Amino acid sequence: MFQLLLEDGDYEGARMLLTDAMGQASRRDGIEARIVLARSLLRQGQIQAAAESLQAARDLLGDSVDAGLLPPLHAVSGELAYEMGSAADARQHFRAAAAFLTEELEDPDGALARADLGMLDAEEGRYDTGRESIRRTLETARRMGHISLEARCRLYLARVALLEGKESDALAELEMVPPDDPERAIDR
Repeated sequence: MFQLLLEDGDYEGARMLLTDAMGQASRRDGIEARIVLARSLLRQGQIQAAAESLQAARDLLGDSVDAGLLPPLHAVSGELAYEMGSAADARQHFRAAAAFLTEELEDPDGALARADLGMLDAEEGRYDTGRESIRRTLETARRMGHISLEARCRLYLARVALLEGKESDALAELEMVPPDDPERAIDR
C-alpha cells in the first residue's frame, strides 16, 4: 500500500500510513517501513528526516543479513547520497542495490538502482553507457509489468537525450511513457 501511494505521488499519505504502521510492525516490517518512509521524505525534500529514518532502519537491521531488505536499503541510501551531492557515495549504494538484480530475482529496487547508475553515468558525460543501463532496466521493468519503473526509465532516457542536446529524441522518449490508466493516456 505504501509503495502504491509513493508511485501515485501521495508522499504525505504514504508518510502518515508508514508512521502509523511502524508502531505496530514486526522488526522486519518496521525496517521496511522506515526505508519506504525515507524515500517518501526524500521526495518531499526532507533530507535530514530521510537520513534519520534510514539510520533507524540500519540500526534495526544491525548485523542481520536479510537479503530482501538490502536492495531497498541501498537504493534509498543512494538516492539520499545523490540528493546530498555525493555522486561517489550514490554510485556505491546504487551498485550494491543493483548487485541483487538477477534473472531469477528481478527486484524493483535493484532495477531502479541500475537505472540511477545509468543516469549518473550520463550526467558524467558517458551517455552511451548510461543509456544502455537505463535501457536494460526498461526491459526488466517491462518483464515485471512495473509501469512506474518503465515510465521512470523513459524519463531518464529523455534526460539523457537532453544532456546530449537531442530535443527531438527526448520528446520521442516522453511520448512512449506508458499510461498508468487507459483514461489518462496521452492522445497522440
